[in-house]
Amino acid sequence: MSELRDLVLNAHGVTRWKSARTIEGNMSITGLLWARKGWPDALKQVRVTAVTESQRVYYQPFTNPDWRSVYGPEAVAIETSDGKPIKSRVNPRASFQGHAVETAWDDLHLAYFSGYAIWNYLNTPFLFVLPGFKTEEIEPWDEHGESRRRLKVTRRIVPNRCFISTVKA
Repeated sequence: MSELRDLVLNAHGVTRWKSARTIEGNMSITGLLWARKGWPDALKQVRVTAVTESQRVYYQPFTNPDWRSVYGPEAVAIETSDGKPIKSRVNPRASFQGHAVETAWDDLHLAYFSGYAIWNYLNTPFLFVLPGFKTEEIEPWDEHGESRRRLKVTRRIVPNRCFISTVKA
């Protein structure tokens, strides 16, 4: 247990998060990354649904007004709004092997990256209590005369992944 982790979780409303099954919102996600990868407006004006318990995310519409994406860490898919499969990819992370900064993405790359990113954005710091995560308070960070407590979070399932969260003491 980490006192600082619990402080962070309580400050972010962990009790409410535990009672939620999904996080939903209308979003417009645009910017240079998406344009560079060939999808400048693909995530403009979308409905995002993130399932908190199973690492699943849906974007709708997705590259077509009648389609949605389905993200999971082991597979991604594009399907019709009523759930009929269009295409899918197993082990989507491996499909990025050999990519460079300038490599364009196909629609399944977009589904994986955007799903992975938004699930983590919407569920951090709550995912720190999931199996495979270890937390520990590390030395404070001093900046401009202010001391900030720091929480080191390590995911044991994926070696060499570490997140550091800084909180004002």
